[in-house]
Amino acid sequence: MARFISLPVGRRLFLFAVVKGERVLFITDSGVEKREATRAFATACTESGKRVLHISPEEGLRLEGVIHRRIGAEELAGELEGVLVEFLTHHQAGATILELNSLPPPLRPHAVQLLERVYSSFPEAAFLTCLDAASADPETLQGFLRLHTLLVVSSEGTKSIASPVVVKGGKRDVEVVSAEVAEGVVKKYLDVLVLSILSQRPMHGYNIIKEIFRRSGVLVSQGMLYPLLHSMERQGLLRPVVERSGRGKVYALTEEGRAEAKAKLREDETTLSYLLSLTGGSSISP
Repeated sequence: MARFISLPVGRRLFLFAVVKGERVLFITDSGVEKREATRAFATACTESGKRVLHISPEEGLRLEGVIHRRIGAEELAGELEGVLVEFLTHHQAGATILELNSLPPPLRPHAVQLLERVYSSFPEAAFLTCLDAASADPETLQGFLRLHTLLVVSSEGTKSIASPVVVKGGKRDVEVVSAEVAEGVVKKYLDVLVLSILSQRPMHGYNIIKEIFRRSGVLVSQGMLYPLLHSMERQGLLRPVVERSGRGKVYALTEEGRAEAKAKLREDETTLSYLLSLTGGSSISP
């Protein structure tokens, strides 16, 4: 079962699953304190039984189960790969926190090639790769995106983005939507999202919140979700499922709820098609 962890950066909180093969690219600017985020990642990994290797040019995390190796940018070319391979050979399902920080331009292509070799050789390991925004020129960023499954971006004074890396025509890219737009869409279509999620399997309300965050990067409050769930239950769209664990009410979709979900999705698809027809497609003339 996937374990969700919190990754605090400034005033934001990130939730995502640490699973086998998860490769997270964490980009921040120089004004963001990354230590709490890396500590949260390491703690979640060690609590789930993973051994963690923390590679950083600075002082390491002092946590039980975490091994620290101090490697600066100047040693990257000659030492890093050997350290990673040695650790992952003994802990193939372990986790690695790699703080590349501000990579000098000549070393950026080498770092991408090095990680590509390591990731392909140890597909069960989890990785959190930290990179300063100053090092993320377009060519370097594209190389790193190609290797990672999740992107987390945080900059001082702005809302941060957590977005899954998607594949388009064999090329990895990132779907980035402003936080304001994402929150507006989730709030407007929260009922459709809930029906869609529950069409997959019954869930606790808390797990619905986590799944919405995983899909959209928007953290829905309990005060917003639970009144909607209660309303849907009264309408006969949802039904409670009794669980022996006693962890609270589990919601399942009824046949009426399944039909309602399909109807709402068809309606929204028709609305979007009509909007695109009015604008002449998805492009805007200069």
